[in-house]
Amino acid sequence: MEKIDLHMHSMFSDGTDTPEEIVLKAKKAGIGIISLTDHNTLAGIIPFREACQKYGQTGIDGTELTTKYPEPGAALEKDWPEVHVLGYLKPDTDLSSPSLKPLHDVIEEYRWSKIRHNETMVENMAKAGIGPGRLSVEGFREFARVLSPSGNYNRVHIARYLIHLNLADSIDDAMNKYIGEDAPFYAIRKAIPAHTAIEAIHAAGGIAVIAHLGEYSLEGRRLEGFFDYCIEHEVDGFELLHPHNRPENARQILDFADRFRRETGRVLLLTSGSDYHGKNKTVRPAFPWLDTM
Repeated sequence: MEKIDLHMHSMFSDGTDTPEEIVLKAKKAGIGIISLTDHNTLAGIIPFREACQKYGQTGIDGTELTTKYPEPGAALEKDWPEVHVLGYLKPDTDLSSPSLKPLHDVIEEYRWSKIRHNETMVENMAKAGIGPGRLSVEGFREFARVLSPSGNYNRVHIARYLIHLNLADSIDDAMNKYIGEDAPFYAIRKAIPAHTAIEAIHAAGGIAVIAHLGEYSLEGRRLEGFFDYCIEHEVDGFELLHPHNRPENARQILDFADRFRRETGRVLLLTSGSDYHGKNKTVRPAFPWLDTM
């Protein structure tokens, strides 16, 4: 059976490899089809395409959009569950086409909200006296720019900045002490509704897939409500195989796919992705070929 990995991240978001390094490693690992799905950016697509052509690797252009599900009964945006939407584009899509404007708008809106989000957390830590005289917003900008030239930063980059300053021992340590959702310096950011991202992907002629259902803590009626929302907004698929999807999540997706087919006459696309981030995340045994990457 051919190996497929449709969820991978480069240094254009929060991975540590260039797109070319990812393509070369995937080729050597014998992965037949891969997709670059950097968070909230298309900046790595062109070098990804060039590397796929250079090494004879089959690649699919993609992105992973950070959104929230406007759950009924959750009146405040901060209480909406976070949901990630994978967007896959048609081969050789013109990234400057007017049809991609809604997608570029979503990405740009997220970029500015993320900048404010990241810098608020760093600023709050500095005001609280964390790393006095060493930790600053400008220092974070300079440090993160080296890690990700695209400027597409997130909490992993803050965590690595804190490690660099000897204020944390690891990414997990930084999250637990400072910037995880339950940590003292975490900041709420403006939400992009999941259906807005789905509509933007569809406007670009792409396919919208819900990533890693197992990360969302949606069970029972809440999960059924989310599935109804996915039907209403014409989701194209779900990530069936992912390191954070437990067997029960796979069963839930398969049961929903059957219901979706019966109610809509459409077939859901079920995908597989390792969520590869290079050195920023531990290699997981569900995708054993990553041991060679």
